[in-house]
Amino acid sequence: MKKLKTNPPSNLVKISAFLFVLIGLIWFVFSVITLTRASVSSILPTWLIWLLSAMMVGNGLLLIVVSWGIRHQKRRFYWFGLILLFLNILLTFTDQFGLFDLVTLLLDVGLFIVLIFTKKHYSNF
Repeated sequence: MKKLKTNPPSNLVKISAFLFVLIGLIWFVFSVITLTRASVSSILPTWLIWLLSAMMVGNGLLLIVVSWGIRHQKRRFYWFGLILLFLNILLTFTDQFGLFDLVTLLLDVGLFIVLIFTKKHYSNF
């Protein structure tokens, strides 16, 4: 089987991959914050706090995996990354909107725009 030759990643592709990792790490941090703060002073049941935290970790892991695919210019990771970012942007508005939501929204929208402009770089499946 012949291996497709890829061009080295452009600076925008590298920046995109970095931003996916950064946003993923932010989700890990906020997962820990959710567990520590909500466990002490929340009206939510403990199981729900753990579920929300696990979802945050899962989101962070998916973002980091997409980063790998973006760095290697894989088209299916490009599309999965766009879908994941779009869902994160939409879900930002499903509950109360605070500083955390603003930070993640700005990063998600910025990365979404960068991905749109770098579409031509993702040719490998």
